[in-house]
Amino acid sequence: MFIPESSTSSLLSIGTCDIAYWDLQHGQLKFSVEIGHSIDFAILSPTDSLVVCGSADSGVVVVISLTHGSIVHKARAEEYYGMTDLLVSGDHIFIATPSAGVLVRSLTQNVFIGNLHKPGGASLPTRLLANSHNERQIFVGYQCGTVCVFDTDPQTVVYSMSGHSGRINSLHLLPSGQLISAGDDHRAVVWNHQLCVNSSFCIFNHCSPASLIHATIMSVRFVHS
Repeated sequence: MFIPESSTSSLLSIGTCDIAYWDLQHGQLKFSVEIGHSIDFAILSPTDSLVVCGSADSGVVVVISLTHGSIVHKARAEEYYGMTDLLVSGDHIFIATPSAGVLVRSLTQNVFIGNLHKPGGASLPTRLLANSHNERQIFVGYQCGTVCVFDTDPQTVVYSMSGHSGRINSLHLLPSGQLISAGDDHRAVVWNHQLCVNSSFCIFNHCSPASLIHATIMSVRFVHS
């Protein structure tokens, strides 16, 4: 369960197959919605007016209005089965899938927009994170240990960062704006990708139309010995 960002008087609780919206000030249930599928992911929209739920077992993404207490739209696709993460940023829903990379849907119009592909060969996307300092960028961590920064318009790779030897399990932005990643290799890496704008330490790879910038590792901390 979590509290919508714009209001501390309301709480959204997530059940196995349903969600409930509570008025904490009056101790009342505003509404509950039965999804009809298991809920593996539940993400608030940036305006806190919508919640997006994802079911890995059913291959379903459901958008629910917190204003009207009803399902706005529902999308099912074979590619959504086994989804590993879900992200809402702006008007986009990003779905990390085993077979099709990161699929992108419109939050409000319920249409497929495109997908984000890892350069240099396919790998399972395992973690998604929005860049709060740049609304057009998202971070994607992969099973192979690579972290990519994508520009969502026009859906191209900005940076490709290699520093892990195992699956990426966590992505987080520090207050400084730097990205920290953690993986199955028992390492946490703090990335200084901002240096890559005008840094001689960056390696440019011109093997694709969008030049890939391999960001430098700022520091490494071993989580486990």
